[in-house]
Amino acid sequence: MRSWLVNPLDYLPPAVSAFLTRRAVEGAGVVLMALAGFGLLAVLSWSIDDPSLNNATTRLPGNWMGLPGAYVADVLLQTLGLACLLLLLPPLVWGVRAFSHRVPTHIVFRVAAWLAATLTAAAFFGALPRFSFWPLALGLGGVLGDALAALGFSIFAPFTGEGAGYALTALIMAPIAFFLALFAADTSIADLKSAVERLRNWRGTDETGEEERGYTSAARARRRTVAGEEPDRPRRPDVEPSRLRILVWAAGDTMSDWRDRLLRQGDHAPLTADEIEAARAGRLGEFGRRGTGEESAAERRARRREARTKRTPGERVEPTISGKPAPRVNRGTPKPQRPSTRAAREA
Repeated sequence: MRSWLVNPLDYLPPAVSAFLTRRAVEGAGVVLMALAGFGLLAVLSWSIDDPSLNNATTRLPGNWMGLPGAYVADVLLQTLGLACLLLLLPPLVWGVRAFSHRVPTHIVFRVAAWLAATLTAAAFFGALPRFSFWPLALGLGGVLGDALAALGFSIFAPFTGEGAGYALTALIMAPIAFFLALFAADTSIADLKSAVERLRNWRGTDETGEEERGYTSAARARRRTVAGEEPDRPRRPDVEPSRLRILVWAAGDTMSDWRDRLLRQGDHAPLTADEIEAARAGRLGEFGRRGTGEESAAERRARRREARTKRTPGERVEPTISGKPAPRVNRGTPKPQRPSTRAAREA
């Protein structure tokens, strides 16, 4: 099937295309981290007294993200309950990985697993009893959690009874949500163990036996590469620079040349030999400055133009030292080489 979509990066040099691709991936990672961080901070600082769609009040919001954060947090908690945290964590992990040039593979499957993990987590929290600290009239899973938990109860209650229907729903949904969230975030159990180990070492709670843990802890699983996936570009400062870097250098040199030419115009131009002699004789006022003598700027420009026209185009100006021509180098006549004994014998 012929595609009519044209990728504009195909018309750029490979170095420029790779540079723009990396910057675009980093920008997408920053956007994901910003959105996920905004949602997490809004949910963590949510208060039932803040103004929202379910609470009309004139008091100022106490949410860390202001009035938009109060509205977003209320919608998330009313819809998903505590499962909204699972809705925000995988995009945060994706943003960190994209910013560090470790883009997860199988994006479509991971997005599907992310949505499925959010719904199963809502069903798990909806099957739990509503605790006293929960300020909402809904369950811990929000509206969707209550609906999915009721669906699970209607499925398992005829076989287990009414008392164990919600418990069986929670026991089934918890591991499903956990493993779906791990797959969505492109994280393994070994990564979780290493993260917990680094946290313990950072807090200094287990200083003894640190050397033994280094030998007994499991090695981190190597990331599997997909066929056709390009490896990360190694940092090789000893190789030839890219075309983009050469282009930047050339542009910088050209701008520096133009700047020097602009600075060497008018009164800032270097003094000629006649002006130096006039300055030494005191006719230009202070040495190295123009405009302080009797000669005007128009007269100086006319004198320079006349001096330039006196020189013929084919004239060659030889460098001199102390007013004398440079000495010629006498290379001498090379001595004839003596033939070797073998050459003389063969002759």
